[in-house]
Amino acid sequence: RRERVGLAFSPCMRYLATGSEDKAAYVFDLRTAAPLARLRGQHTDVVSCVAFNPLYPQLVTGSYDGWLRFYTAAATDAGAPPPR
Repeated sequence: RRERVGLAFSPCMRYLATGSEDKAAYVFDLRTAAPLARLRGQHTDVVSCVAFNPLYPQLVTGSYDGWLRFYTAAATDAGAPPPR
């Protein structure tokens, strides 16, 4: 399966968020190129789009399952293993 997935830069341009075919979204620190978080368990299909809130530390993901999910810094599982 090959689906298009979105990406978004944070307003401060330090972070990059991407969707994924594995039903998760990923957040990377652009200064270190390190993965910071794997946001999983909320969607049941491809995460096709991501967007940062320009005013608050919040990320929204959209999926082919028809749902939007909102994440804040406290709600991420930053201890998750990095993407492969």
